[in-house]
Amino acid sequence: MGYGANTRVQTASFLRLSEDLPLVIEIIDNEDRIKTLLPWLDEVIDNGLVTMEKAHILKYSPRKKR
Repeated sequence: MGYGANTRVQTASFLRLSEDLPLVIEIIDNEDRIKTLLPWLDEVIDNGLVTMEKAHILKYSPRKKR
């Protein structure tokens, strides 16, 4: 459940499973690399919100090599 840009409450139901639902995509990288994506995001996102936040990594556990 979430709010769209038009302040309409959007919920997931079986009848509307794939229609206009909120979507969150998270990208973690350094600021300069993310800023290179901003012009592209501006082109492909007609109606949405893009935020940039600092990430504080509390634990990082890479996979062990086999």
